[in-house]
Amino acid sequence: MEQIGSYYNRRYGLDFRSLRYPGFVSPYEYEANGTTDYASQIFFNALKNTEYKHYLTKDRKLSMIYLDDGIDGTIDFLKADSSKFTSRIYNLNGLSFTPEEISKEIKNFIPNLKYSYEPDFRENIAASWPNQLESQTAFRDWGWKPRCDNVKKLVIQTLIDIAKNKEYSGFFKGNNYNELLLKEKTKFGI
Repeated sequence: MEQIGSYYNRRYGLDFRSLRYPGFVSPYEYEANGTTDYASQIFFNALKNTEYKHYLTKDRKLSMIYLDDGIDGTIDFLKADSSKFTSRIYNLNGLSFTPEEISKEIKNFIPNLKYSYEPDFRENIAASWPNQLESQTAFRDWGWKPRCDNVKKLVIQTLIDIAKNKEYSGFFKGNNYNELLLKEKTKFGI
């Protein structure tokens, strides 16, 4: 698809655009069990006070993007002036982290988080992927910049957005999390 789209752009002037996405981190609970889905599911296990069993090794670094950043980046890309493009195909990266890094950061906000490691077949899949997608070209050509560009920002924003969900809002009301998260959000400018 990318090659044919690029060809039609060169040959016929078709405004072909393509984005390559990393794994998404979502504030919504869903059951998919994909290789990068641990980065969303661990939040919900922490809130339910159930142990999370990572299916990747603790040091398996992968590219990720927060859901809102992925949506905003896609819209910005579609609106961008294509005369400034140096490519028709771009990577949209938010940040890269390991299961251990995100687990420790979540534990800073939800100390009762319990997690362990039981790598399975998804570890082999992840081992074949790059640990970071190059997105400097997107930054240079059309101004791509994710808001959640480090693990702390990602965890804060995810928890704030989860708190908006009625199913989990009780967890946040009974604790001082809302105040703490909003203070951290302001501090980090997200």
